[in-house]
Amino acid sequence: MLRYNLFGGSIGGPIKKNKTQFFFTYEGRRQTTGTTKILSVPTPAELTGDFSAFSTPIIDPATGVQAVYNGKKNVLPPSELDPVGSKLAAFYPTPNVPGATPNINNFQANDPATTIVNAYVARIDHIFREKDRVFGHFLGQPDHTLPPVSFLLLERITTAACRITTTTTHPEPGTTPFPRRSSTNWRVTYTRRQGLSYSGGANTTLDAAIGLVGVNQSFFPTISLSGLEPLGNTSQQERLQSPITSNEYVDNLSFQHGKHQYKAGLEWRPPTTSTITSRPPVAPSPSTIRASARMPRWEPSESAAWASCLCKPCRDTYPRYEGQ
Repeated sequence: MLRYNLFGGSIGGPIKKNKTQFFFTYEGRRQTTGTTKILSVPTPAELTGDFSAFSTPIIDPATGVQAVYNGKKNVLPPSELDPVGSKLAAFYPTPNVPGATPNINNFQANDPATTIVNAYVARIDHIFREKDRVFGHFLGQPDHTLPPVSFLLLERITTAACRITTTTTHPEPGTTPFPRRSSTNWRVTYTRRQGLSYSGGANTTLDAAIGLVGVNQSFFPTISLSGLEPLGNTSQQERLQSPITSNEYVDNLSFQHGKHQYKAGLEWRPPTTSTITSRPPVAPSPSTIRASARMPRWEPSESAAWASCLCKPCRDTYPRYEGQ
């Protein structure tokens, strides 16, 4: 699926007749691209602690032996289910692929990615004398992207750019210290950008809603289970790069002597500066934040990993907060 809309308009005219002119243009783009996702998710029975569909013994973390409830093997007693684990389970969608093996490519969805772009261009020209002119140019372009999301894997990316350029030209003979038939051009460009990336669980109240304590409440935890689709963002909680400043200063001189034309100039670009704040789900240093849910592996299977997530004995091990 692809949906692409491009639209815009422009306007221009005099501000002061034969002296000052303006021009403004806007262009908008809206694009939606569909992506088919095939994921592995728990079955509805597993989300309630019922793993009887599997022959592999599921070890009850509370007893250390195979789980049994009402004479049925591989079923966790409801009294052992952790309320936080049960609420985390509710974030998983119901499998919708007919005939799929449990926990293996059993959920399919068409996941749209949406991009919103707005571009603004403005310019003002002014004439002092016939051969002495100045103009200012402004370019602004904020972008906003919502990548594909199946469930709680949302990421928001916002970028913005702003550029201001001022140019002065004065080739008037006799009005500058340069030779006759010469032209000078001065240009100053100021550029300021920012790039902001947020995971879907950033700056939400989801932790409080599910009763997860002992973690940074501003970020939803990253839940990773062997063989199953993770919950939360597995790459980074947020990455804020702002401001990104880069400037340019240019001075050009051109003149003609006899049959020869000469040109010389100077261009200076100071080093680009930026400030980056990044909070990945794994905390390599005290300056990063991780709200994580750690799942002990009782058996080398997807079902066993999810069983350990649902049980109360692991409650003391999964709420962890690393960082500041």
